[in-house]
Amino acid sequence: MITVKKLQKLLESIVLRGEGGFTTEYSNNRSKTNVARYDPSTAMIRMFLKNRKLRRKKRRSLLIIGAAVHELAHHVLFVRRKPPVHSPLFFFTLGELVERLRRRGITLQSGDVL
Repeated sequence: MITVKKLQKLLESIVLRGEGGFTTEYSNNRSKTNVARYDPSTAMIRMFLKNRKLRRKKRRSLLIIGAAVHELAHHVLFVRRKPPVHSPLFFFTLGELVERLRRRGITLQSGDVL
């Protein structure tokens, strides 16, 4: 499994200058609905490791990365002052971030981006 430190560095490597300023943490709290959550008041991306969707051991690191990138897209839009959730702009931004990951050698499948 990818460490929180490596995840933070990976996410920082795919945002543009001025879109950083977020932190990442792993939580052992159980969340039935969320694999990850972005809190704009603290700029925190929190990963819920006990979520049932993360039980697939083979792809666990990629699922964590995919969920973190999803939340990172929320952060990027918040920083850009364009907060509508899951709008076409959100999915465009998410696609940009996934493409930046691919250029770094990390390919996510559609099911990895939760």
